[in-house]
Amino acid sequence: MIGQAVHLHDDRLFDCYVAERIGEPADLPSSEHLADCASCAARYDELAQFMDTLRTAADAELDDAYSADQLRAQQQQIAHRIEHLGRSARVLNFPVHQVTRHLPIPGSRMAPRWIASAAAAGLFVGVGVGMFVDTSRGLIPAS
Repeated sequence: MIGQAVHLHDDRLFDCYVAERIGEPADLPSSEHLADCASCAARYDELAQFMDTLRTAADAELDDAYSADQLRAQQQQIAHRIEHLGRSARVLNFPVHQVTRHLPIPGSRMAPRWIASAAAAGLFVGVGVGMFVDTSRGLIPAS
């Protein structure tokens, strides 16, 4: 193993591809290795060709799926949203209709709440006691 060059992993090759496509320089050790290693350079060329073919196919599918007018409208919507990013939110005022409110009778909602609370407490106590009762004997076991 000593004396053999370590080849670039696929993720490093992909990073080099992306850096080249966006116009940034790849990291120096990777670009030096690509210049010196014919095997990695061939793998890089294969990756670049595959990615370029994939991009061309995706662009063709996109053109088939959306018309130029649809894409232009979407770009305008995105640009409009970007324009409003730094601004504060708008508050929309809705027209207020005269609504007559009927006040509930005090205590009419109190009874159902009290009954629900009592039922929940009873269930809780019943489960707690049921854990300590030995049903085969009917007695509470001594701890």
